[in-house]
Amino acid sequence: LNSLSAAASVAKPSSSTFAPLSSVAKGDSFSLPDLAYDYAALEPSVNAEIMELHHSKHHQTYVTNLNAALDKYSDAEAKGDLGA
Repeated sequence: LNSLSAAASVAKPSSSTFAPLSSVAKGDSFSLPDLAYDYAALEPSVNAEIMELHHSKHHQTYVTNLNAALDKYSDAEAKGDLGA
């Protein structure tokens, strides 16, 4: 193994880390949690406006896309269309 492939194999999570997609019930969805601190808490290092943008837009996009992917998976599973 070269160092890159060794590092990649270390970075992979074990299969027991995550629940299978089938364990997420159809209609369940994830939501963006509130931060445990105010957007301005990291000033002056990180501007409050940047924190708000990063959390409310960037992170929300991840949550929105996760929910869309889970819906598509549920639909494909119901149709028996889980081909590689």
